[in-house]
Amino acid sequence: MRLLWPLACLAACSFRSPAHSPDGPDTGDDGGGGTWTVIEMINVPASGIAQLSKRSLDAGVRYRLRASGTCYVGTQQLGDAEYFDFNNGSPIDITANVDFGIAVNDTVIDTTRMLKWGDYTDTHVYEVSWTGEGAPITLQLHDGNYLINTGMLLVEILEHQ
Repeated sequence: MRLLWPLACLAACSFRSPAHSPDGPDTGDDGGGGTWTVIEMINVPASGIAQLSKRSLDAGVRYRLRASGTCYVGTQQLGDAEYFDFNNGSPIDITANVDFGIAVNDTVIDTTRMLKWGDYTDTHVYEVSWTGEGAPITLQLHDGNYLINTGMLLVEILEHQ
C-alpha cells in the first residue's frame, strides 16, 4: 500500500513546466477551464524494449505527455527521459552517436530522436504537448548500449477534461 501512495500523488499533480514538443513550446495554456487528467501510465524499460500505449490518441486532439523517474543506464550512471550521467557531472544527451532519451513514435535509434523533453531538471519530471494521430503511441528508451541498463521510467498520458 505504501508504494501506491506516491503514484497516486504523482498522478494527481499538475506540472506546468516549459518544454519543447512537436507543437512548439508548451505555454501551459489549456484553453481555459478544466483540468489535465492522467488517462494512462506506461512503464518504459531501460532495456530499450518498445512499449505501445493501450489507448489510441484521437487525431488532432492535444494531449500532454509526462515522463518521470530515473534508471541505471551504465555502471553507476543514472538516466532520465532526456539525459544521463547527471549524477557524475553535467547531464549528457548524446552517447555513441545516439540521441539518448525516451522517443515517441520513433523506433530508429540514431543521432535524432522524436521528441525532445526539454531542458535538464533535477526533479527528472518533464512534460510536453502531443497531438494525437488517431493511434496508440510507441515509447522507447534510446541508448547506445543496453547491456547493463536496469529499471524503468514512467510516461503518463494526460487529457484535458
